[in-house]
Parts: sequence; structure tokens; C-alpha cells
Amino acid sequence: MHIQLKQKLFIYIFMVIMLLLVDIVSSALIFNQFFVKYPLLDISFIMLLMAPIFLFKSHKFSVIYSFIILLLMEIIMSINLTLNYASNDIFSIKYIVLFAEATKVTTTQFLNFWYIAIAVLMGLIFLSYMILVYRLFKYHIPNNNIKKRRYYPLGMTVMGIFVAFGIIFRIIGLNIVKNDYRDSEAYNSMSGTKIIETSSNIFKRGAVKNYGLFTYIGSELTSFIVSNSEKNEVKEYFEKGTIVNQDESDSLSGICKDMNVITIMIETGVDLNINEELTPNLYKLKTEGIDFINNHSKNKTNISEIIGIVGSVAKAGTTKNYNVKSTMPNMLKNEGYESFYFHNNSASFYDRNKLNESMGFTKSYFKDEIDPKENHNFLKGDYPLDSYFMNGLKSGNMNVLSDSLEDIDGIVDKIVPENKKFYSFWTTMSTHGPYNTSKRNMEYYQKLGYVDKIKEAGKNGKWENICKDDNENFQNQIINLQCEMMDLDLAIGTMLDRLEKTNQLDNTLIVLYGDHEPYYMSNNEKPLKFAIYNTDEPFNPNLFKTTLIMYNKKLNDKYQEIYGNKSYDKFSSTYNIVPTILDLLGVKYNSNYYVGKSAFLVNNEFENIFYSHELQSVFTDKLYYFDIGDYGYKDKNIDDNYLKSFEVNANLVVKRIKLFNRFYENKLYDYMK
Repeated sequence: MHIQLKQKLFIYIFMVIMLLLVDIVSSALIFNQFFVKYPLLDISFIMLLMAPIFLFKSHKFSVIYSFIILLLMEIIMSINLTLNYASNDIFSIKYIVLFAEATKVTTTQFLNFWYIAIAVLMGLIFLSYMILVYRLFKYHIPNNNIKKRRYYPLGMTVMGIFVAFGIIFRIIGLNIVKNDYRDSEAYNSMSGTKIIETSSNIFKRGAVKNYGLFTYIGSELTSFIVSNSEKNEVKEYFEKGTIVNQDESDSLSGICKDMNVITIMIETGVDLNINEELTPNLYKLKTEGIDFINNHSKNKTNISEIIGIVGSVAKAGTTKNYNVKSTMPNMLKNEGYESFYFHNNSASFYDRNKLNESMGFTKSYFKDEIDPKENHNFLKGDYPLDSYFMNGLKSGNMNVLSDSLEDIDGIVDKIVPENKKFYSFWTTMSTHGPYNTSKRNMEYYQKLGYVDKIKEAGKNGKWENICKDDNENFQNQIINLQCEMMDLDLAIGTMLDRLEKTNQLDNTLIVLYGDHEPYYMSNNEKPLKFAIYNTDEPFNPNLFKTTLIMYNKKLNDKYQEIYGNKSYDKFSSTYNIVPTILDLLGVKYNSNYYVGKSAFLVNNEFENIFYSHELQSVFTDKLYYFDIGDYGYKDKNIDDNYLKSFEVNANLVVKRIKLFNRFYENKLYDYMK
């Protein structure tokens, strides 16, 4: 055999083993299993991936090509392990477009240096083996047949054999997948390839667990190809939607007609720090308004924000254009509303300036305009204070910071304008994690008296640290988070005062919701949420409980009259926000414009099933679902009937998410008519 062909065989077999090791390490550390459910798929993928080394005679090419492939897969493996360690997430190719933003808010607390050590060790093994092969063939294996045999006939033959085996393994693997899911309603009549592609784009964690890292990445890459039949499916979906406030309505439809709307997305918005003594304004809204006590969300901030404005969202990296009919600004424009957006961060972060323009906002206000001089170190947690952003130093006891901050023209007059119908959306900042790293902000909280108030409330039995049984680090995080909520409360109070002074409070619907749970960690300990909810189950839906409150006196009273209380106890999520607001305003809209329904048109607990774009999974308050038959969490009290009903409705949610993915990927915006 040709000596260079022998070298390539040594490298080929080694690389197949090394890349399979990447798969095994990923599966073992993320899923606690050494082998994926369908190993033939990744084996075939790796065999085909490494086959090109036989195309070129050069030994140097084989080494460089192998190095690039291993390096890329090690990077993906390390990112996967890190994401899983930090937030039980999995890498997606679409995350590449978010890299710049992610680096601005990522700290070393999310790094696990053992994972870096594993990647470095594998790299050293690769380097050592390549040196060994080079020395072996240079000094120990004779090169006496190089002139007798030409390389390419033999090389192409060997490559053809490996490619043939790779294709055979893949066909067998795909047929096994198709056969296993032949009775599934979600994957009915699909080929094995289509099943994997659909799963990879809807249930990425389940896809990696079942099919392997390589097959998942390959399926993500091929998912951009969309058939005309899929486009027609999207078109038919919108055409079949019913018209809310025309074809269907509920007892609260139109009760807030022509009212102003203020939506506030609270960063890390959870109920645990809403306290009668320490956050009286938030407490008033929560107890006097409609309190969605079973609300959940698990998405990155920007995704939750878009859902709260649009009612659906494109898969990460698909588009930055939301010029669609369904956005709140666009839906309300024909009703005579002007729309305003506010955020205490820079306009370029997450490209919010471009996104907001496409959504139809009349005007957006960012830190760049309201607070251009103040420097904020986001990695240290030195975030802009919400109370300061709302009304500068003129807001209550903010004057004590006059030596630290310059006075600014806050947003209060802009978020509550006069003599016009308005829709205002504010994304807060104070409560952003990490929760105990900002020395500067903690000094602010002490000067503002927040820390003393917490101590006093604790002594009087009006506040208790929910992590009192945990170590000091967790207790301090809760104290810091409480201070942040107190600062937000001061800002909310300023806004409510403005509404009262302008005689607009009774004519305004106020909506507050949280983007996600307190997922940050510190000192390399578990994330705060596990201490708060006293669990080590990473997919327990309780971890993802967030705030959702709707407040308007007329609405509150009517809801109390109908239901006898002010608590909405059905499972709900961010997907309910936009359709519910439009329903309350009496605005006509196509029900299929949105992933979720108006909360007051929901008939049973399964109609609000939540799909997480971050984790690409489905859950309610009782179940967490990776893919068909694969559960990350089950409440002990559910029975088979519940499971069957859940899976039927989960399939409907998955179908809607798939349709919206296609809608945004192909910019089929004209289909919304």
C-alpha cells in the first residue's frame, strides 16, 4: 500500500475515534449517558466528514484539515458544556450572531475550568499523535513502494469504501428513526431526515441527546432550505385564524377600549421581592390588579422583550426585521395610538434601535439620549438605577446621590405623555444579575436607605430572607436583589404619581412582566434560583416562575365581580401578553398572528403550554418536555390522561413554533393580511 495512504488511514481512524470521543464526553457530562440514542447517525456523519483527507496526497493537508475539524468541534463541545453548566442551555449555530452581546454580560463565574482542561487535553492528544505518526513513517516504515504505486487510484478507492459505509450507516440510522416515530402525530409521515431536522430546530436539547452533536449541527445547517409546501402551510395557517373581538370574545373583551397602555418588562422579574413594606407600589399593583400567580418564562431578555411586543419571535439569528402586522405598535397605530420604547441600556445592544424601528415604535429612548455621561460597568453589575433613569435626581430620595450622579432629563414625562393615546414599553435594568458583585450600586443602596429599611423590616417581621437557611453568599444576593426591586419600586411610584397628576391613571392599562428567572451564580456556586426554590432539579418548572400583573381599576373591579378574586391561576406566559392586551382594548386581530391566546379566552390548562426559545423545549407547571416521550420533569401527581392531553397540545404548540420559524426565516410578512 502507498505509504501516504497508510498515513492517512492512521489519521482517519484516529480522527473518527477522537470525534466520537467529543460526542461521548458531551453526552456523559450533559445527559449522563455515554452514547446517544441513535449512534449510527453520528458515526456515519463523522466517517463522511473525515473522508476528504483522502482527496489530497499531501500529508500536511490531512493534518491541517483534521486540526480544523477537531478545533471547531472542541469549541462547540466547550460552549455546550459551559452553557449547560451555566443555564442548562445547548449551543445553536444561530447563537453566533449574539456573540458580541454575550461577551458584554458574561463573567468568569460561568466558566468551568475542568471543561477547558478537557478540551486542552484532547488537543494535546491530537498533537502528540500527529507527531507520533510523522516520526513513525519517517524513521520506521520503509518507503520502498512509492514509485511502484500511484496514490490516487488507491486513495479514491479507500475513500469510496469509507463513504459507502458512511452512507449505509446513515440510511440504516434514518430508517430506525422513521420506524420509531411512525406512530407520532408530531412527526407523522416524515422521513428520518425531516424528523431530525424538525427536532433539531424545535427541541435542540432532545435532538443532541438522541441524535448526537454532529447530526444536530448538520441538521441546523440544512434547515434553511424551505419547500414551497412549507410556505403554503404558513399561508394557510394565517388564513384560518379566527378574528378576536369579532368572531369570538370573552366577558372582558373591550373593557379597556381606547385606554393608554404601559407595559414594563422587569429584568429578572419574580414575585419574591415584592413586599408590602419595601415595595409598596409594586405591592399595590400586584394585590389590587390581576395577579397571574402561575406565570412562567424561560428566555433571554431580548427574546422575552420581543414576545411581549410582537407575540411571537424569530429563532435566534434569523432576522432583525420585525416589520410585521402583529406588533403592538402596528396594531395600535390604526387605533390612533403613538408608541414609545424605553431602556436604560445603549441603543446598539441587541440592535434594539433597528428592531424598534422595524416594530413600528414612534420613538425610542435609550441611555445614549437620557443618560449619556454616566459610565456603567456591566460586568461588575454597575447598572443604571431605574429610579434615576425614570426621573433623574428629582425622584424622591434620589437627591442623596447628587454627589455621585448628574441630574438628567428622565423618562417620566415621556413614558406618560399628555393629550394623546399612547402605548409605552419600558425594559428595566436595576434587577439584572449578577446580584452581589456591584460595590458601587450597593453603596448607592446604602445611601438611599434601602439596606437599613430591609434590616428594619426584618426586625419587625415584615421581611424575611428567602435564603436564610443558605450560606451568606446566597443571603447577600437576596438582599441585593431586594434593594434593586426597591429602586424599581421608586421608579414605578414616580410613574404612578405622574399618571395621577395628569388624570390618566384610571384610563391606563398597566402590564408588568418578568423576562426570566434569577439564573446568575456567584463564587462558582449553584445559580441563585436553586437556592430560592430549594431544588436541584434543573428542569423543575418552579424555577421559571415570573411576574405577570395587569392593572386598571375598571378591569380589576370587573374581574373581581366575575371571578370573586383577582388571581389568574391558569398556567400563563409571555405569549399571552400581546393577545390579552389587544383583547382588553377591543382591537380586532387574527388569533393566529400570535403563538398564545388571550388569557381570558383560554379554556383549559393545556392551551397555554410554553415553548422556550432559549432551551428549545416545552413545559407547563407540571411537565418539562424535551421531545416525544422524553421528559426532564414530571409532577408526581399527574396521570396518563394528563400526559396524553399534554402531548396532543404540545404538538400543536410545536407546529405553531415551526410555522413562525419559517415565517421569519423566509420573511413571509405579506402572509399576514
